[in-house]
Amino acid sequence: MIKFRYSLIALVVGLPLSAGPATAEEVLKLGAPLVTEASSWGTHFKRMNAELIRESGGELRFQFYFGGGDEQSAVERLRYNQYDVVTLTVPGLEELLPELAVMQLPMLFSSYDELDFVREHLTDHMARQFERNDYVFLGWGDYGFVYLFSVEPVRTQTDLQRTRFWVWDLDPVAKAFAARAGGEPILLPIQNVLGSLEAGEIQTIPASPLACIALQWHPKLGYMTDMKLSAGVGATVLNKGRFDQLSAEHQELLMRTAQKYHMSLGTQVRAENEESIKTLLGRGIQVLTVPEREQLKWKQVAGQVHDQFAGVLYSAELLERVRSLLEEYRQNGNPRGSD
Repeated sequence: MIKFRYSLIALVVGLPLSAGPATAEEVLKLGAPLVTEASSWGTHFKRMNAELIRESGGELRFQFYFGGGDEQSAVERLRYNQYDVVTLTVPGLEELLPELAVMQLPMLFSSYDELDFVREHLTDHMARQFERNDYVFLGWGDYGFVYLFSVEPVRTQTDLQRTRFWVWDLDPVAKAFAARAGGEPILLPIQNVLGSLEAGEIQTIPASPLACIALQWHPKLGYMTDMKLSAGVGATVLNKGRFDQLSAEHQELLMRTAQKYHMSLGTQVRAENEESIKTLLGRGIQVLTVPEREQLKWKQVAGQVHDQFAGVLYSAELLERVRSLLEEYRQNGNPRGSD
């Protein structure tokens, strides 16, 4: 977010990979710190690049900078024009547009259908907000629903309080959720997680199934809690000043092609997450069912976190808009939710 293309997220510094003819006139430098060339994300970007080169007659292409795992550095490179484009998760993108956090709130969505419905109604709004901050939105890039993976069984908040729980240091919402549910989490950069698992310094992590395998965290873990913590959301954005330098023809080609490949990427990543769950089960991970009464307790904490960041990361009006859209979908769509 395989054949499984489990190398989708790299923790090594990537080298620039260029494609297309040397005579290309417009080269867009794309930073993808959590992506490798061989991953679903990397493969889709390379296919998009090939189409841009073909359709532009070699006049428009990307130069890729894959890997590294440091989204903060990627944001800084975008700001200082060392990158033209970045593809990041929500915690990294919050540096550019804090209100995007509303899309990854804990226990907000129970299915991809719900996520798609809400996002369909909010994409234009988010694109306008990005543009006001001098960025052009190119497309969403999901990495699957996030679950708890742990060394010992975790079903309840009491269980969580007994474990050493990791939270990505870039994610204030996840930190608040963990603090309300289970005490003070251990904050670390994502590239430090594997070593900390191996050393026993952390015992419980939130991750999508695909990422858990890609990052090789799963051999150190025994359990997966069958409760969707959040929708793993990302996006790709382009520096608006760089976009404005492109011809109108190249602008239209880039937007059309980016939308096409981001949509197909989302479909593939969802399928790969389902396959990843089967793989984890085959490798000895046990899935834990959370009793309904305990799920209600988790959702109560999640709702408190939603309200906590209203007026901080996103407006109360935007949060209410999301809640209204969810209610509309659940009344008229599929109230049970489906993936």
